[in-house]
Amino acid sequence: MLRFLPDGWLEGLLRPFLLLDPVAGLYAELAAPDWRFALLITCLLIVLAVRRGRPPLAVPQKIALLSLAVMFYVWTFAIGNARYFVAGLLLIGPLLMVGWRLLPGTLAFRSLMLVGILALQGFAVQMNYVANAWGVVPWRDGQGLIVQASPLRDDPAVFLTLSVMSYSILVPHFHPNSRWANIAGQRDITPASPEYPRLQVLLKSPLPRYVVVPAIQQYLSKERLPIGPMRDFLARSLADHGLALSGAACTLIRSEVSAGSFGGTEGSAIHRGFWFCPLKAAAVGASIDVRVEKRVHEFSDVFERVERRCPRFFPPGDGVENQVDGILMRRYPAADTRLYIDSQGQVLFKYFRSVNPNLIGDVNAVRQDRFTITCDKLPGRYQLPWQRN
Repeated sequence: MLRFLPDGWLEGLLRPFLLLDPVAGLYAELAAPDWRFALLITCLLIVLAVRRGRPPLAVPQKIALLSLAVMFYVWTFAIGNARYFVAGLLLIGPLLMVGWRLLPGTLAFRSLMLVGILALQGFAVQMNYVANAWGVVPWRDGQGLIVQASPLRDDPAVFLTLSVMSYSILVPHFHPNSRWANIAGQRDITPASPEYPRLQVLLKSPLPRYVVVPAIQQYLSKERLPIGPMRDFLARSLADHGLALSGAACTLIRSEVSAGSFGGTEGSAIHRGFWFCPLKAAAVGASIDVRVEKRVHEFSDVFERVERRCPRFFPPGDGVENQVDGILMRRYPAADTRLYIDSQGQVLFKYFRSVNPNLIGDVNAVRQDRFTITCDKLPGRYQLPWQRN
């Protein structure tokens, strides 16, 4: 995934100082400025200047500093995602205190500097902190989820979720021998992946199989069953895995989260539900319109020319093709990018953090290589402070 990787060596080498930039998408989805790395480097440079290059560090301290430096840059250039650098984010605090203790000056002066360091980082956190930003509901004491009684909860089965959230909170409320998997992002697993055989065993289980999705109000029929676009979405998603809706009626199981809703009064409840729809085996891709496949194939050379121009952001062979409302699309999961061909024959691209798609040119221009695209820094990618308009 390229989401948090630096676009160039300079940006990567400066990452300790760029971490204090109060923008989202640098090393986490949210804005989380971290001054500690820049302050540690500053403290060490002051100590080296005053001590003439011989700071009084113990051997364990030297090993810890070197380990953090190696870990930091391996992380930066390998993935750059904060969730995979928890060890470094925990280690930086104690090492910053090591650097602070080595600073010259009286204890009172150094204590004042420590208060300034804490205030600076505290202000950066306070300025960007949003309570429960990743939560669905504010949590309270007591049972987390109340699920309506249903025969589906009493027998083993395979339950496949299709949402960005896995809703794993449901698992304890069903038979312990049931199997669960979130297949929303599994379409990109190839036969060479170690997960592929296990996924196939699960999908072909002799147990009854159900797809589980949240019951969305606008897609509920009078009988509280999924209708229209929701059934089409389920059909397309399941076809990628050789499954289809069996034709039997879906079951709506109501759930109630025992917590107050945002903005609600104390004791108010959020009422929710999930559809459990029976599945059957089908040919892989059976729900895809042959006319759509043919049309996408007709424009494969257009997508491939852009891929050859910018293989980092549009990796050849990694694209997943689809058509939505007459717009042809090739999605690149590892790069967080998409290529589009609209009904007017315009070719566009979009990085997931940019607001709007960006025009490359029309189909004929792309086929003749008469197009330009800045491949080192797509719109929406992190920009150095002095590069911004």
